[in-house]
Amino acid sequence: MKTTTQLSCIVAALLLPRGAMAAATNLLVNPGFEEGTYSDAPPWGVGGWRGTLRATTAESHSGRRSLMLEGGGDEGGINSAVQIVPIDPTGATKYLLSAWIKVPSGSGRGRVRWYFSDGSNGGQTTDITSADWTYIDQGTDADGNPNEIKPSPGATHIIFRIYSYGGQPASFLDDCEMVPVPSGTPTYPGVTGAVKDQNGKPLAGAIVFLKSGQKARNSPARPQSRIREATLPSAPPMTAPTPSWRGSKATG
Repeated sequence: MKTTTQLSCIVAALLLPRGAMAAATNLLVNPGFEEGTYSDAPPWGVGGWRGTLRATTAESHSGRRSLMLEGGGDEGGINSAVQIVPIDPTGATKYLLSAWIKVPSGSGRGRVRWYFSDGSNGGQTTDITSADWTYIDQGTDADGNPNEIKPSPGATHIIFRIYSYGGQPASFLDDCEMVPVPSGTPTYPGVTGAVKDQNGKPLAGAIVFLKSGQKARNSPARPQSRIREATLPSAPPMTAPTPSWRGSKATG
């Protein structure tokens, strides 16, 4: 039900006027970490094998709470927060990613990172030069436009991940955003039922993307040719990080 609701939100967002879209739509759940009991902030989880996360009232960019990242390991301490988000599978949408991060030491780096279920991924690192809240995002190209984050048709999920490098003993994260905008590329408006062979048996992992105004057709005379023309390989499976909440009850 949650996946269906979020995909509906994506479609609704694409129908909004361009100026209203960024203000109206954020696909992340609990982006400001205000929801949750004690020091948890579901559905966020630790994005790796080191460090801990806990919601706290000690710092906030807006609202009452933020997420405190306490790291460990190499490079002076690394930690990250992740959320897996269902996305528009048609290729009609690209995404704008951002967050606010505070490192009391005034040093270290923040990084916005993304991984799609089709295997494509990228990231942008920002140096932290102030002990105040710093805005980090996906970066810009040579013309000043946001770097493009656009999955191929068939990708169904994105891992939104924010890193904190260094900044011991802790850093704070707040007001994360993942905003959908039209990609401007030729689109495939939907995924239809199963692809079948000449005997009427569904082919495992075969997905049909229909162009506008066309209907799915199976051709008994040329089943293998039709399959090559109409299908894409299924996306590789994604392994969701197991949320790990450790630490004391939020204070302040």
